[in-house]
Amino acid sequence: EYLKIWPNPVSAGQPLEILFEPPQDHTLTGPLRVQLLDALGRPVQENTLRGTAGQLTTNNLSTGLYYLHLTDGTRWLAGAKVVVE
Repeated sequence: EYLKIWPNPVSAGQPLEILFEPPQDHTLTGPLRVQLLDALGRPVQENTLRGTAGQLTTNNLSTGLYYLHLTDGTRWLAGAKVVVE
């Protein structure tokens, strides 16, 4: 509920928007990192967000299902499935 990604499904080449809205009492322990894994669990892309929002490029992605993981300096915070068309 704290992670929003759009558009999903996303067309290859279109940026994927990411917004993390943590609860008010949550303190981040480092910069937010986004890792995108393919359907077999292999990392295909990794980025650091500036603040709690950003974009992920999809130019180099094939069509299919991906898993997005969001972490801070010490822990996994949220995740989502991403479909690239």
